[in-house]
Amino acid sequence: MKKHVKMLMILSLMLLPLFSGCFGGQNPVRIVFPPEFGDNEQPQSAANPKRFKEQNTAQANAIETALEMSEKCAQLSAESAELQKQNENLRQENQQIHTKLQQTQAELDRAQKELSQANDLIMETRVDLNDWKSDVLGFRDEMRKSDIAQLQTLKKIVELLGGEVPQQLAVADDVVQPQPLIDPNTL
Repeated sequence: MKKHVKMLMILSLMLLPLFSGCFGGQNPVRIVFPPEFGDNEQPQSAANPKRFKEQNTAQANAIETALEMSEKCAQLSAESAELQKQNENLRQENQQIHTKLQQTQAELDRAQKELSQANDLIMETRVDLNDWKSDVLGFRDEMRKSDIAQLQTLKKIVELLGGEVPQQLAVADDVVQPQPLIDPNTL
């Protein structure tokens, strides 16, 4: 390197008169040689003595930063893949729940329809039961009337044949027809 510096200096001295022209004679040219450094010494700039050291640490920091960014990128990629997997699982679960909901909704609609039909049937049965009760009570009243009419007829036949009618049967003629215990209209 020292040889290159010396060669450059000699060459510049030789070419200086060619480029100086007519102004070359007015001001003397001052030649300054750079300082020579030893093998262990490094040149430092007058403006920033740590300029060369910072460059090495800046490169080291850039490499460390790049490695950290690469690790973070790998972590974020792994997290992203995991989140995508979870998202897909949640979508599948949501689809299953949606399918199950549709099935359950169909079953619920069917059950409501059956319940409505059962309620209608119960109402019809209740009406029929009330009609039957009123018929039975009416039939019972008719049977009582028929029994009373038969007893009165038997009493008259016995009297016509010349028989005696016991006192209890004579009172039965005077007894008003009994009223039913339960009113069929209330049921």
